[in-house]
Amino acid sequence: GKRESGALPSSFLSSTFVRNNRGDPMDFLKGAASAAKERVNTAMEAKKLLEEGGSPVEAYISAKANLRSTVQCDAVAEAQMQDAIAQYTLALQEVEKALPQVTTDEKAELEALVPAYRARVQALRSALTAVQVPPPPVPAISPVEDDAIKLLYVKGKVDDAKTRSQKIADDAMASFNAKKQQHSSTAA
Repeated sequence: GKRESGALPSSFLSSTFVRNNRGDPMDFLKGAASAAKERVNTAMEAKKLLEEGGSPVEAYISAKANLRSTVQCDAVAEAQMQDAIAQYTLALQEVEKALPQVTTDEKAELEALVPAYRARVQALRSALTAVQVPPPPVPAISPVEDDAIKLLYVKGKVDDAKTRSQKIADDAMASFNAKKQQHSSTAA
């Protein structure tokens, strides 16, 4: 038969519970309702924390958010360095494969670039070795504080690591493309 809009079919509910070993679908729904209520209560506590605590609590929560974001940024930077090393290494392998197949002029052009690429791989490996010291710990952040951080983020009072990292990556690509465009116009 036809089901109401937004309602989940009982076959979905049953298969979900069997797959997740959660038993009776009604128990799951009761648990979900309880979790939703708890989630709302946490969000309300976060709002109350910021409202009642004023600027001192906001500064404290913001500081914890920025400490966490900094350590997250550190992890992203390390991963990006590892990826850059892998990309440079792959590019050098591609050059080695191409050399026997290209003209003498093309071979000279590619071979002229190889030392700079190898030097960059070495520099990145050295930098990566230097940052192998474990990052500082992330401060303990309770669920209420985490929600308070989210509220501050929505208000534009803190940044998250992902947004900041994406902006930096976008800015770096724009700068690279501008330099590439400038180089292309001067070479022409």
